[in-house]
Amino acid sequence: MDPKNNGPAGQAASIHDETYFFDDGDCTFLADGVTFKLHKWALRRDPNSAFHDMISIPQAKASESDLIPADDNKDEFRALCWVLYATPDETHLQTTREGDVQKLLNVAKMCHKYNLLLFETWALKVLVIQFEPPLDHLATCTHDELDRIMALACLCDYAELLRLVDAAWLSRLEAKQLRWGDALAAGEKYNRRKFQGEVYYLLNKQIHSNLASLAISPQLGFSDLGLTDKQLVRLLTGHAFLSNLWWRLRHEPLPRSPPCNEFSHGHYCQTDWSKVRSTLTTGPDMLAVLKSARNRLPVDKKCIENHLDVLIASAVTEKADYFLGVEITTLPTS
Repeated sequence: MDPKNNGPAGQAASIHDETYFFDDGDCTFLADGVTFKLHKWALRRDPNSAFHDMISIPQAKASESDLIPADDNKDEFRALCWVLYATPDETHLQTTREGDVQKLLNVAKMCHKYNLLLFETWALKVLVIQFEPPLDHLATCTHDELDRIMALACLCDYAELLRLVDAAWLSRLEAKQLRWGDALAAGEKYNRRKFQGEVYYLLNKQIHSNLASLAISPQLGFSDLGLTDKQLVRLLTGHAFLSNLWWRLRHEPLPRSPPCNEFSHGHYCQTDWSKVRSTLTTGPDMLAVLKSARNRLPVDKKCIENHLDVLIASAVTEKADYFLGVEITTLPTS
């Protein structure tokens, strides 16, 4: 198709989109050098649509000179047009192996931008279908695509999508299919503190299990891990904190809690706790060891049970604190 100048003198030439330029359209957009001539009824299908205000000004007759500039990539805008005009067969196809994940990502992003909530919700739900077994797209996609999916899940605040992309990234890191630094960079970029904590914790566990196979030395440093200097400092800091916690766990006395009295706690409970501590083998996965010890406890060891529950809860919720430092959520009062 020949380029066609659709604007005033000096404006860059644009071309008509091959699919979404309808002769009877009454609303024309310019996105990334491509013009899309659409129907207002399609743009207003979702009652929440931001297009309601955008195209509310009446026009005597729509023409190609009445362009609405859209600050969007042409492929992303084309995906938006697709979902507005898609047939039932086309939308159903997206729930099968023939689905186009890249198109769905663009649809969700654009619908979020233009407040097309009905279409955004549909796209996110279909992406979940694509990412769960048996389709399981996340098991084979690139780290760049995982990064993009995490960005979309954060943008749309869609918890189920975040859960799936986090789980995929962690399982593929454990299988050595992806690079640790890439996962941590994504966590930093999108302020995913909990995800970063999970990645560092898993990496610390992997290093402990495979230390002999790593190419590390005073000459090479830790370059084999593929981390930035900042990431390496965080990893080593967390390793030091966790090692110190292990030492204290295996040497400090059991804190007292109800229903223990002074005598029973000071004699029987401490004796029993010493026996439990002797079974706490040091290792990188403190959470697994604590859970194992908790499951082996006799039913009448309430004091020890309470202590282990506190430790397990801390290990689950505070992983990021060991590597990223304690997060300050409130300002100090004067």
